Amino acid sequence: MVDSIPRPKPRPVNPKVAHMDQVKRHFEILGTDNPFERAHGLMRGSIASGGSGADRPYKDLKDLGDGGGPGRSGSRFFMRDTAILDENNDGYISEEEAITFQNKDRGAYNKAVGGIGAVSNALGIRPLGSYENERTRGPRGTNIGTSGLANYFAGGGPFGALFGGGKPNTMQRALPQMDVNQQFTLQNLINSGMKREDAIKFLGSNYSPPAPSMYGGVDIPRYNMGGIMQLSNFGRSV
Repeated sequence: MVDSIPRPKPRPVNPKVAHMDQVKRHFEILGTDNPFERAHGLMRGSIASGGSGADRPYKDLKDLGDGGGPGRSGSRFFMRDTAILDENNDGYISEEEAITFQNKDRGAYNKAVGGIGAVSNALGIRPLGSYENERTRGPRGTNIGTSGLANYFAGGGPFGALFGGGKPNTMQRALPQMDVNQQFTLQNLINSGMKREDAIKFLGSNYSPPAPSMYGGVDIPRYNMGGIMQLSNFGRSV
């Protein structure tokens, strides 16, 4: 007598996924639309990317496209909650914040990026609105841009390569005339060919005039006199 071949044990199913499947079947039996379908789709995406499904939920499709993770925007794509990266708690994960955290804890950074976010970043895509967000940060902002395959298509593909003259356009960089990955400091803007007055206008409220020198102008005689008076008192008891 031949023993029956044991059936393979069923693979464990994430309980959250199992519950969502039951809800889906429930509304299929009723023949009505599932009002939870969209929210469940986002949860499934989170779980597929290594999350728990309990991460901060995405608000809408715009939230998916503006990078930064659920409920935030950013210069890069993330799939998990990125509160730990948001140092100034402004709801935007800047390029500076992303690089700082990546260098500090690469494992936690990779976990926050997730699978889908990693693919988008690897393709060189930049989130919607990230260029403007970086420009408004002034000296703390970074001249981010596309790279790899995304840069090729943003530059117009083969036609852009033939007729674009090799110069970046506004889809490829936040500030095309400046080298990529430089910060928007006054000096970097001037070095990029921008006039000083235009650079100051670009920085707007982020521009801080240099502090006046304590040795300049009418202050020279006073400070010099003070120094002479101090020398004259050197060695005397107070």
